[in-house]
Amino acid sequence: MKKRILLIRTHKNISAGGPVPPLGLLHIASEVIKNFEGNFELKIINTGLNNSLKEAREVFSYFQPDIVGLSTLTCEAGLMHDLSSYAKKNNSKTLVVAGGPHATLIKGNILEDKNIDFAVIGEGELTFIELLKEIEGERNFEKVKGIAWRRGRGIVLNEVRPFIEELDDFTILPDAWNLISLKEYGKYTNWNGVCRDRYYMPILTSRGCPFNCVFCRSRDTFGRKFRVRSPASIIKEILFLSRKYQIREIHFYDDSFNFDLERANEICSLLISTREKFSLAFPNGLRIDRMPDVFLRNLRRAGTYKINFGIESGSPRIQSQIKKDIDLRRALEVINKVFNAGILSSGYFILGFPGETKEEMLLTIDFAVNSRLDNAYFFKFIDYSSAISFQDNSTPRFEGRSLSDFNFYSSNSSSSSLPLVELNNLMLIAQQRFYLGKKRILWGLLRSARKSEFLKSLIYAVSLIIQSYLIIQLSKKDKELINNVN
Repeated sequence: MKKRILLIRTHKNISAGGPVPPLGLLHIASEVIKNFEGNFELKIINTGLNNSLKEAREVFSYFQPDIVGLSTLTCEAGLMHDLSSYAKKNNSKTLVVAGGPHATLIKGNILEDKNIDFAVIGEGELTFIELLKEIEGERNFEKVKGIAWRRGRGIVLNEVRPFIEELDDFTILPDAWNLISLKEYGKYTNWNGVCRDRYYMPILTSRGCPFNCVFCRSRDTFGRKFRVRSPASIIKEILFLSRKYQIREIHFYDDSFNFDLERANEICSLLISTREKFSLAFPNGLRIDRMPDVFLRNLRRAGTYKINFGIESGSPRIQSQIKKDIDLRRALEVINKVFNAGILSSGYFILGFPGETKEEMLLTIDFAVNSRLDNAYFFKFIDYSSAISFQDNSTPRFEGRSLSDFNFYSSNSSSSSLPLVELNNLMLIAQQRFYLGKKRILWGLLRSARKSEFLKSLIYAVSLIIQSYLIIQLSKKDKELINNVN
């Protein structure tokens, strides 16, 4: 009888960020299919796709997994622990493997939850396969690089696994795509905002980011070395997905797609040469300081309709402090060129960096409002390093904060020197000033390819602004009541 593996993306909805196809789990599933020739029955679920905790538990009941793998962000860790507990209650012999950014960040400490048997740290494809082989074989877990595991009452952290170099050898197999419904994801919003088409396909063409932004944790999982898939491999996957699922919209999830401009231009040229009409978007962002005119023209010709840029701050001092080092004047020029090319653009901004003044945060808000960006996302800075203590340089431990507050919209969390209430107010002011301006609403209506969806998103954004305002006001009243009692 085949053993069953249940892979779970523990998604929690956080404002505008909806569920997206779990590329990491699809890569894991592909390696299981490739290496075990049908010895395992596989299932993937995403708790963001109408899969409440109750519905996820129903999957445990009828699927009865032997192994459960969870891919989790830190702000979702509470859900990971709940599902791990339920997996053991459903069947005490089920092995639970935690992975994703949270496991990579806290490493062996994740095994303080007795319901979790293993942690996969960093890229998971090779590690998960070697772990499966040991589970099915001699169980010499000390041989498996890149895991934390339990030996008796102790927790063992194995040797770090090197990053995968030949990404073409680890593409997603056709059979793995069958484990999810791509069109189901088209029902949800994500960081791309309003899509041009009803459905989209995701793709990852590279891993690693060579830039030095101090706030980014992506390097924990993928490192700083820029590693790539071949353009031929990328086009092959796009054509397969578009022909199988009749989807023409492509979302690129690379951290640094335009780091190598020659390669990026080649991908555009190959897409153009297919003579098929695609709609391209970059929800994970392009570097705004690597946007020469020829690349912008190629993006437009290939079908690009939406670009997100990680700008982070409108303060030159903060740009230097966080090592983003963007020339803000040049950034505005690029935004104008993108606008004039008929391409929608969004900016990612962060408020509340350590030592950042209120005036510098207002500079960031002013930059966004006065630019020709179509959308702006304002996040709170999350300082993981100040929230954890490191033991033996490898095992971080969270202190004094709820894991759910490790998200960039938490009204309870702040790493800023400003009072929490004041930072929350600035977040609200940023949203109000950017989205409620008549000029920007008119732009959005005129430039959006799906005007009905734009209006729905606008109504949703306004409702979030109102909700945030009410939460802040209620918080103020609660504090006043407490002060009056005292």
